[in-house]
Amino acid sequence: MTRRGREAALRIQLLFEEFTRAELTDGLSLLGAANGEDVTAFLLRRLAPATDQSQRRLPIHGGAMLSLRDAEPEKYNLIHDFEMRIRSGSLLPTLDSCRAFGKNISKDFQAGKSRKECIPRLVTVLSAMNVDDLRAAISRAPSYADRDSVEPYRRLATHIMSGGGTSR
Repeated sequence: MTRRGREAALRIQLLFEEFTRAELTDGLSLLGAANGEDVTAFLLRRLAPATDQSQRRLPIHGGAMLSLRDAEPEKYNLIHDFEMRIRSGSLLPTLDSCRAFGKNISKDFQAGKSRKECIPRLVTVLSAMNVDDLRAAISRAPSYADRDSVEPYRRLATHIMSGGGTSR
């Protein structure tokens, strides 16, 4: 269980300790609970739509992608498929690989502080490209994922060749 999950459990427990059943029922009715609906059922009902929305997370970013869906379906499909592979982790699995790929396709690319921020920015840059350049850029993406797996070995080799940098 996460820290936030434990915090939620404690707050719910505090509600049960602080208020009577009648007070909780009155409070729930103000929030839209059905007559006789208990706290658990109310919370589950209220949380269900939020859970469905988070699972439906649409990968469309801004009006540019919405207009691409109708105007340039081939480009939209390329970008959409590419984004799904990035989100699944099969391409550009780290922030560093996303950042390197973004810098390669646009020198002005700003990755952001997390991979989650980087992905929509990549999509925005890719949506501005023509279809041929887009295909070429997407075909280069796997090489940036390979760099991440090689990087630790490169650092180790540099460390060994430089003598370790520490003296005893």
